[in-house]
Amino acid sequence: MYSGRFIRGAFLVSCLSVWIVPAQAIPVDSQAESPTTFTATDALQSKLLEGQEALGAGQLDKAEKAFLEVNRLNPKSADALLGLAAIAQSQGKAERARDWMANAVAAAPGRPEILQAQARLFAEQGNPAAAVDGYRRAIVTNPDNPRFRLDLASLYLERLNKPDDAVSVLRDLVKRQPGLAVAHLNLGLACSAAGRHEESVRAITEATRLDTTNPFAFHALGLILLKQGNAASALVAFDKALAIRAVFPGALIGRADALAMLGKVDKALDAYRQAALQAPRSAMPHAMRAQLLEREKRLDDAEAAYRDALAAESNHAGVMNNLAYLLVGRKAKLDEALSLAQRAVTADPSKAGYLDTLGMAQMARGDLPAARKSFERALTLKPGNEKYREHLALALATANEASKSAVAVAPASAPVAAVVAPAAIVTVPAATTVKSVSAPPVPVVKTVAAAAPAPASVQVKQPLEDPAKVIGPLLEAWRQAWESKDVARYLSFYSKDFVPPARKSIAAWEADRRAKLEKNGAIQVRVLNPFFVLSGNVATVVFDQQYQSTTFSDAGGKRLEWIKEGSEWRIRREGPR
Repeated sequence: MYSGRFIRGAFLVSCLSVWIVPAQAIPVDSQAESPTTFTATDALQSKLLEGQEALGAGQLDKAEKAFLEVNRLNPKSADALLGLAAIAQSQGKAERARDWMANAVAAAPGRPEILQAQARLFAEQGNPAAAVDGYRRAIVTNPDNPRFRLDLASLYLERLNKPDDAVSVLRDLVKRQPGLAVAHLNLGLACSAAGRHEESVRAITEATRLDTTNPFAFHALGLILLKQGNAASALVAFDKALAIRAVFPGALIGRADALAMLGKVDKALDAYRQAALQAPRSAMPHAMRAQLLEREKRLDDAEAAYRDALAAESNHAGVMNNLAYLLVGRKAKLDEALSLAQRAVTADPSKAGYLDTLGMAQMARGDLPAARKSFERALTLKPGNEKYREHLALALATANEASKSAVAVAPASAPVAAVVAPAAIVTVPAATTVKSVSAPPVPVVKTVAAAAPAPASVQVKQPLEDPAKVIGPLLEAWRQAWESKDVARYLSFYSKDFVPPARKSIAAWEADRRAKLEKNGAIQVRVLNPFFVLSGNVATVVFDQQYQSTTFSDAGGKRLEWIKEGSEWRIRREGPR
């Protein structure tokens, strides 16, 4: 997905990349020099051009020598000063770069290109406020040059996280130059970042109308439509992008995403493979293919796809994280899973999802103290994440039950019993780069009590109930009753003490459910990635729910709380996860 980057013509770029002024960006403008103090000779112009060409080729020593020679002959040459500023910045000499740039601005105060270059320098050096001021000065100097507003909008979006300000700047640009396709395109991307999705689609659609040859505009349109859940229209946009530019891995990935959303799994997998062939050094196509394979429960193929992703990018933290989680879920290769999770956390310790995966790997191997620390660190980064809280609670409960269930041994030679902790079905942390699903292994915690006077025989506490086995079949029966629109059976799953959401009365809630279930038309309900926690007579399950009817579709996290009433389990609370 796009992350707010702006598109310039035929290239997706960030104007705030490492700032080096290319040769073609340094205009040779003899009129900008001081004609009363210096008349440019052919030799001087030749030396200036030599410096610009060397700078463009990355030959910094040669470029610096040429620019210094021009500066010696004409200290007020703004072009030479600009080149020297670029060289100093590329060499990491920030203060010297600012000095050269200030001299360039002083030598040619009326040149908006110099003000633009100074603004870019400020942005690169981490002074966005000064950069904003520089761009605004450039706009005042030359209000008809679209580059300055495009740069300013990019600064607002990329560095300052102010998408609304970027939208305002680009709206002004579109108003001034309504026929400029790149202005509409950037406005659409800014609107998407600001959450104005309808305006975003309108703006990017206008960009594709004004310039039918820009594949990146169609690609952007497809991504925005995917974000809105309009997979069919997104697929059309991606196909148009690929018709213009056949070698376009990003559009192929988008096309695969749209196909997957439409349920065309085999075609989606094929599109991911094509993208991988076009981008052999990128992990993303393989990782996206692995994610889809996981959703289809083709776990052997998913594992192989993740390994293909690591073959492309061996240190990709997101892929390491998700392969680790997949291995934990498969109850296999736990040492490798732990190693991968540790490497992912080392690569990016700021990702709470990676820490959560590490905790699950540690818990699967029976290292509950380490798992507890990992979950606590994840919650420090994301204190409101319920998933991480559930995992921490599971680790604590497992440790507590293991402690209670320790075997008392009378003779020193008595056998040691292993206490098996509750099973859990878990989902991938939301912060991961790509998702993976399935059940982690049951942790086995071996404990031995200190030798003490004991009964003649060893007493072993019975293993705890597996919440997935207790509630899992009920959850599936509830789903089937809902999907088959069996109203009586569906309502029978709810407790007499059920607390409806939105503070409705039970009678009002039941009437609403009956009315919806009795409507004509089939529905489909899918329950994905359930996670179970059992504590006494209360069980909680959280999962991803997908609902589809002929007129409506929805997807999101859901939580059901079950309570045991006599020998039966029924739903007491229901709501979003």
